[in-house]
Amino acid sequence: MTSLTVKAHISNLSMVQAALEEWLDTIGCPMKISLQLQMAVEELFVNVASYAYGEGEGDLTLTFDYEEELSLVRISFRDQGMPFNPAECLEKEEESTRLQVEDRGVGGLGILMVYKTADQVHYSYQDGWNILTLEKKL
Repeated sequence: MTSLTVKAHISNLSMVQAALEEWLDTIGCPMKISLQLQMAVEELFVNVASYAYGEGEGDLTLTFDYEEELSLVRISFRDQGMPFNPAECLEKEEESTRLQVEDRGVGGLGILMVYKTADQVHYSYQDGWNILTLEKKL
């Protein structure tokens, strides 16, 4: 298991991406799955950096875990920002995909892409912490 704690600021995205890519290479993650996970982590990181703390600042801890016997990658995000369950956005985002491009609002499909990419997504809010975990079989 590997953990990384950074300020939830967009300027730290490249550090998060580099750490994730190195870890995925270390566990021998196939390229297609690696790219999917990199996209999902980027989307979630940008959301936390952009919205979790409002005008304030805070930390984000990412934990990368690989259960070799299950061939299961688990990536967790922990922050103390505003409570936000991304599953609540899914219905709105799925409805948006049925609209013509010119009738859609800006943004809003990122969370849907994360849920479509991961095999499982779990969210909880515990003791002031948002905890979002992605799971993907290799």
